[in-house]
Amino acid sequence: MVLQNEDLARRSLELKPVMEERKNSLLQKVDEVNTLKAEFEAGSEVFEVHQRAFHTSTLQDNLRVGAQAAEEESETVAQQFLDGKLSTDAFLSQFMPKRMLSHTRRAKEEKLHYQLQELHRTGF
Repeated sequence: MVLQNEDLARRSLELKPVMEERKNSLLQKVDEVNTLKAEFEAGSEVFEVHQRAFHTSTLQDNLRVGAQAAEEESETVAQQFLDGKLSTDAFLSQFMPKRMLSHTRRAKEEKLHYQLQELHRTGF
């Protein structure tokens, strides 16, 4: 019995370096998994932010609001011209770009709305 215990102790001591190596390897893998998990979670957060920012309803709302803002700005310029606060040249140089921007945004919003309707109609 004593010989068996001595033999078992000797084998345990022989295996100790292997077990330490495997333990260190396992700890290293755990650290690597934790690092990868943190990177994944950070990437997931970025993805969710972009997903919300580029959601079709958000894009459509932003186009609608932008078109309305540009139209209001062009109306302000037109009113300033009618009130005599702007020359004809100043009016044309300010009014036309704002009005074109308003129409462009409205057209894009309508096109996006139509495309979304088509997608919903086809089942997407």
